[in-house]
Amino acid sequence: LIEGFEKSVKEFASRIAIKTQKESITYLELDRFSNRIANRLHEISNNQNISPLRIGLLMDSAVDMIAGILGVLKSAHIYIPLTSDYPAKRLSYILQHADIKYVITDKSLLPLLEEATVENHIPHIFIEDIKENASSGDLQFVRTSLSNEDAYILYTSGSTGVPKGVRQTHRNIHYFISRYIQTLQLTHTDKLTLFSS
Repeated sequence: LIEGFEKSVKEFASRIAIKTQKESITYLELDRFSNRIANRLHEISNNQNISPLRIGLLMDSAVDMIAGILGVLKSAHIYIPLTSDYPAKRLSYILQHADIKYVITDKSLLPLLEEATVENHIPHIFIEDIKENASSGDLQFVRTSLSNEDAYILYTSGSTGVPKGVRQTHRNIHYFISRYIQTLQLTHTDKLTLFSS
């Protein structure tokens, strides 16, 4: 997955990678932003001598979330997507069940995170602090991902009971992307709308 993204960065560095109503970011900027996240997570895992870490991503910004996903994958960790639409009780369950060690979030969502972690404190990293540390974005973070490594854990809606975590490997995601591109005959000139949280 990371190798594929890096290939896109080389080919389309100055092209827009993500655009929302509030912000946009080029492939090169997204690469540097995700490198800052990867380097921060690498420092944490080296200090704790734990790898891979399970990292919760709780952000409202699509740019921040996608940079977070890439940063976690670049640093050889596993991400768990979280959304601010979840009630604090559901977030609390996922945080504990997934054994999340750190949460990357934005400052506006701190009250929700604190409510969800009132019983079990989980350290958090503010995405704003990573953005401000621009110097670490120039440090290229290159790693080769193994296809059978876990990339993320997606929690089900829990409509039949409690939410269940479903592990997804790099191979799963790569296969899905490849089939999606082939079925829709997508090229680098196409634009896709992000519907799911």
